[in-house]
Amino acid sequence: MDPETARHWFLPLHAIVGLAALVGGFGAMSVPKGGSAHRRLGQLFVLGMAGAIVAAVPVLWATRNLFLTGMGLVAAYMTFMGWRLARTRGQLGAPERGVARGMMVAGSLFGLLGLRVLLGGQSLGVVAAAMGFGSVALGRQHLRWMSADPGQREPWVTQHIGAISGGLIAGLTALGAAAGTNYLPVVPEPVYWLGPALILGPIFRRFATYHKETFR
Repeated sequence: MDPETARHWFLPLHAIVGLAALVGGFGAMSVPKGGSAHRRLGQLFVLGMAGAIVAAVPVLWATRNLFLTGMGLVAAYMTFMGWRLARTRGQLGAPERGVARGMMVAGSLFGLLGLRVLLGGQSLGVVAAAMGFGSVALGRQHLRWMSADPGQREPWVTQHIGAISGGLIAGLTALGAAAGTNYLPVVPEPVYWLGPALILGPIFRRFATYHKETFR
């Protein structure tokens, strides 16, 4: 299968599965936490994100879009960490530490690439730089949380909500950048890259603060 054919077939699939993941993620945030509906919608989010990432591989192969590759890595990392935090109720171990360190390495490389692109005159390089170095900060934050004394660190649910929120923002950004720029090209491209974080970031932070006492 040639790259253009792969893009033609897998981009719609990526968009559909990605939309299902977003429905699951936002739905899980809108229902009582810890209940069966919350768990089922959370599973839809995780499975949908996994499917969207798999479907995105042929699209990325066809487009050679490094920005989307980086955003996909961020979405995968945040979804994984959010899932593991809920699955273990915050009892993370060596596998999660390894994933966090790997994200820091990948983020550093992607951030440097963004700076190179930015210095080359492409303004979207700032997105890659922010995404890359932001991933380093996220990985470091998770490592510090895992290493802290359990009695002194913030509740695991706060980390869980933060990770899932990050996965939602990254997934929405990737979906918009991959599908929106093709199907709604009238919207300026920077809106797809920056809009979700600028709009949803403050909302999700308040949401996490409100729920931090839920599962102590």
